[in-house]
Amino acid sequence: MSDICSFVFHPVEKEVSKVLEEFVKKAPNETLTRLSEALAADGVLKSSEKQRILEKNHTRGNRASCLADTVMDKGAAAWKKMIHHLQAVDAPLSSKLGLSSDLSIPPYTVCHY
Repeated sequence: MSDICSFVFHPVEKEVSKVLEEFVKKAPNETLTRLSEALAADGVLKSSEKQRILEKNHTRGNRASCLADTVMDKGAAAWKKMIHHLQAVDAPLSSKLGLSSDLSIPPYTVCHY
């Protein structure tokens, strides 16, 4: 009998959703600007994406939401870099959001025989 293995991710979607919701509510403009600049310098964001996030969104909440969505669309590595930069740029906010430096949430394997 051959086994069929699939990757299943830990159920963190609700937690990530809560963190993003709080990030959008609480991230000040200065943090959003510095975080966008750090992510662009690190290659996570293109300069055009950074410019769009900061200039095309007229409210702080929209900027925060656009930044989070843009980074999330780029995958787990980008998200991890965003958290790392957020810890450096705004440690108090990072702490309020309950973010840790070890954000690796590895998939575990489920095998069906």
